[in-house]
Amino acid sequence: MMNEQNAIELTLSCAAEDCEDFNQRFYQKFYQLEPHAQSLMSHIDEGVQGKMMAEIFRLFLAPAVAETESEYLLFEMKNHTHAYFVPPEMYRGLNQALFETLKSAASRVWSDEIERAVQNRLNAMLTAIASALAAGAP
Repeated sequence: MMNEQNAIELTLSCAAEDCEDFNQRFYQKFYQLEPHAQSLMSHIDEGVQGKMMAEIFRLFLAPAVAETESEYLLFEMKNHTHAYFVPPEMYRGLNQALFETLKSAASRVWSDEIERAVQNRLNAMLTAIASALAAGAP
């Protein structure tokens, strides 16, 4: 039995090895789940999308995201809300898109144990984002 962090790292490693078009698949799924996101992000090129994906992975890899990334999340959530008018519910779609893309891209290693670890981490990310949104609300 592996711990959550090892499961997350294994999943990302497998997805990177087995899915060359991970970012494209992720954004397609995200836009399918959250059509408004596509119009919000229409001005963003692949390079910026790649940087955004790197930040998502960085947060996903953080075992205690609420504690270690709270200031970063507060800054980003204020920015997303006030500058880009991102609705809070869009983050659920982002998490779901990441889950579905990981499950498909890392199918070679996917198991109930991996799924629980990924779901736990995504839930922690969503909770941390919700806390940052609440803290940044006027």
